[in-house]
Amino acid sequence: MVDRLVHLAGQAPAAVGLGSSPGDGDEVRLLGHGESFAAWLLEAGEQRVVVRIARRPVEELPRPMQEEFHGLSLVPEGIGPQALVLEESADNPLGAPYMVVSFVPGRVLTPGQWTPALVRAHAQQMARLHAQRFDRCGELTTPEEERREAVDIAGQFAAGLDWWNDNHPGVMNEPDVTRLARKVGAYLQDAQKVFNRLESFA
Repeated sequence: MVDRLVHLAGQAPAAVGLGSSPGDGDEVRLLGHGESFAAWLLEAGEQRVVVRIARRPVEELPRPMQEEFHGLSLVPEGIGPQALVLEESADNPLGAPYMVVSFVPGRVLTPGQWTPALVRAHAQQMARLHAQRFDRCGELTTPEEERREAVDIAGQFAAGLDWWNDNHPGVMNEPDVTRLARKVGAYLQDAQKVFNRLESFA
């Protein structure tokens, strides 16, 4: 994959979110693998971007790439990465769908390294993320006039269970999972009345 990324960055830098082609000494390295994507860091001079390459067919992703990409475009500056490039087709030099986002440096902390100041800073970032309010709710890519006036929390949970059942039936057949899902579903059915009182959404 390194060779493919280097080639694509050299031949079509805009396709990987770069303003110019990488030069000698620039770096391509794997940041890590998740359940759905492998993340590669491209460094070209002062430019640093992350290419997230799908590891499974797009129809099996928990969230559509377009929805995640659109969501990133709504995030206030300074909270997370900026959305740069979306390629949903596998017909490209990388051989898989991918998205490119700006690089946000950070480090992984153990639970014991989380101080009250860090937790407070995290909470403040979350508050900024949720400051923009909406009159209706729904998926980010749904046109506003088609969004709903209430959150169907139990229905969303049921839809999530359906996705797991379709894509990972072995998990859903575990007795512990079945018992937990039944209890969570009942809890959310009872909590629906709380969600019905919401007058705005974030």
